[in-house]
Amino acid sequence: MAKTIRTTDWYNPDRILSYKCKYNLIWGERKNGKTYSIMKRILKRLVYENDDYTFVYCRRRHRMVVNSKMKDLWAEHSKWCEDNLGSIIKYDGSGQFFIETEGRTTVGYKTCVEDAYIDKGQTFGMKKKVTVLFDEFLDTTYMEDEIKYFQQMIGNIVRNEATQEVEIFMLGNTVSKYCPYFDFFGIDITKVRQGAIGTIRCTEGGSVAFEYCKSKVQELDKKKTSEYFGFDNPTSKMILHGTWEYDDCNTKEIDGISWKDNRRLCRAYVTALKNVYEISLYESKDPIVFIRTVN
Repeated sequence: MAKTIRTTDWYNPDRILSYKCKYNLIWGERKNGKTYSIMKRILKRLVYENDDYTFVYCRRRHRMVVNSKMKDLWAEHSKWCEDNLGSIIKYDGSGQFFIETEGRTTVGYKTCVEDAYIDKGQTFGMKKKVTVLFDEFLDTTYMEDEIKYFQQMIGNIVRNEATQEVEIFMLGNTVSKYCPYFDFFGIDITKVRQGAIGTIRCTEGGSVAFEYCKSKVQELDKKKTSEYFGFDNPTSKMILHGTWEYDDCNTKEIDGISWKDNRRLCRAYVTALKNVYEISLYESKDPIVFIRTVN
């Protein structure tokens, strides 16, 4: 019988927090409790450090932080909030989360990478201690100059002189190994094993801890299965076990047209993740550039 790794039911951030880094990148399978555990950490800190503490919820794109999504963000924790904060966490439509007990109290804010320069003059009303929850930082496509926007977003949050202690959590599912954030932090994703935690500390002062979560086990000595996702393909394995859905950029045959149809090779090559990609041009009324992995 194959040995089964025994783990807790849900992700626990205690291991990565022990390294005391400003940035904490955490990725793995879907629905293993990454976001839930960090949100629970935020709520507990609101209870015990409410006078000095606030949070910021972030996503990459504006469409992921629209009012209809933000108003239900804390719905899963409503009962806990009522019991411990005296009120559910509400969203006011202007970028602030608040609770209502004896009066209205702002407890957090929302923002996104895409709006970083629009929010440049925004006042987040920061307190001494801040938790930044950047959810779903991994994707298959990214914006041009996304890292510059990301740095601007973080700058908007930490620029307040009153802010002294900021912890940043960046959470994602194992969609594609290609990610500009890995390059920015200097993480060689090809060398990170599942279950491992690593750290990078720069001479300029930056520090990052990163964790590729172990796959969860639903019951002791029983592997995780699903009647809906229990199939032998990369997407199912990503959902169930946290393996990478794409080992490289998702650029193969994405338009359904073979490489022999109306394609002309350009004499240009791109390298990423230790692979070489070949550029081709699909000739049509609206020409499109495509890329494939080559030897």
